[in-house]
Amino acid sequence: MSKRRIRIFKESEILRKAPTGRFRVIGFDTYFREYFLQQDYGSLAKAQKVAIGYGCGLYSEVHIYNDRGKLVKT
Repeated sequence: MSKRRIRIFKESEILRKAPTGRFRVIGFDTYFREYFLQQDYGSLAKAQKVAIGYGCGLYSEVHIYNDRGKLVKT
């Protein structure tokens, strides 16, 4: 796991919305049933690259949301 600070929260529409022009990577731990914010990225390609690396665990899912809070990629 990266040394980045990870915030755990209950999933909500407000937290899914990335800043304007950015993409937000949010992970979900299916074992503990907790969401965590990875980071916001300036391009979908960069967000996908990070999400692929993060979403390879047995008990994890990773989702990418756009600046309108809509799911772009899971």
